[in-house]
Amino acid sequence: MVGELKSIEELLKDMKERGIATSLYNARYNRKPILYDTTLRDGEQTPGVSLTVEDKVKIALLLEDCGIREVEAGFPAISSDEEEAVRSVSKAVSESKVLCLCRALKSDVDLALSCDVDGVIVFAPSSDIHLKWKLKMSAEDVLGCALEVIEYAKSHGIFVQFTCEDATRTPLKRLLRFYRAAIDRGADRIGVADTVGCITP
Repeated sequence: MVGELKSIEELLKDMKERGIATSLYNARYNRKPILYDTTLRDGEQTPGVSLTVEDKVKIALLLEDCGIREVEAGFPAISSDEEEAVRSVSKAVSESKVLCLCRALKSDVDLALSCDVDGVIVFAPSSDIHLKWKLKMSAEDVLGCALEVIEYAKSHGIFVQFTCEDATRTPLKRLLRFYRAAIDRGADRIGVADTVGCITP
């Protein structure tokens, strides 16, 4: 049964109140899109690509010059070299916001804070296969850890994005529960990761 027709303004207001995102490219959406780049982390995961600290700083400065307002500098918990790269990018960049990747661990957030980043991208697995075989934890336990870390990061005054790893293979009800809980705990933004590349537009 089709409900009452509403004006565009009423529909957008209703969607916003219900937490449903509208397209950034909608002419009636009054915020400008923010260009975010993950070359320094995700790009380096390309087979055959290996960037030095100096390479990462040069790329970050070029991205900033091009108007990219958010640069994901790396994942400092994976190695001391990566930690050094994230810290160096954070020192070099002045206009863009520097973010880094963190697992749902306070120790990862502490490392990010020591690198003087502007924000963190806290990620936690959410799909059945990742919960069962990667973490061997229940969805509720993973969510509990993630929420604690989101709150911890926010208590340090930094920007927090929460991303469900393998979101596109996660049951929709669980995915929405994770994201709503993250927003309720203070996450500034959510990310939807197609970790294994299983969806198409």
